Amino acid sequence: TLILAGFYLGARLSDCVALEWSQIDFTKGVATFKTKKTKTAMEIPLHPAFQKHLETLAGDTAQEFVMPGMAGKGPGGRHGLLECALGCEHAAYSCARSRSIFRPDNVNA
Repeated sequence: TLILAGFYLGARLSDCVALEWSQIDFTKGVATFKTKKTKTAMEIPLHPAFQKHLETLAGDTAQEFVMPGMAGKGPGGRHGLLECALGCEHAAYSCARSRSIFRPDNVNA
């Protein structure tokens, strides 16, 4: 959902995870929010594919955020948004890379 929101809304990941259901208007087909970085008010039309995806998530939810598990996360770092969005495979690679497992001098010829 995070990657789809970033793609279809053209918004920063930090703005996407802060999206609340109250900011999604299915009738008008728009997402309305204020960006965190520039404080700019945005009203972005929902792409039909993204709107359909959101409608399947919405159901009868009592959640405040569209992505409650990611709300409040920062954009970077060990447990940041990119790490969450890309999942376990990227996290394992990132961890191995940070421990220098992939250094050229560690590779058998």
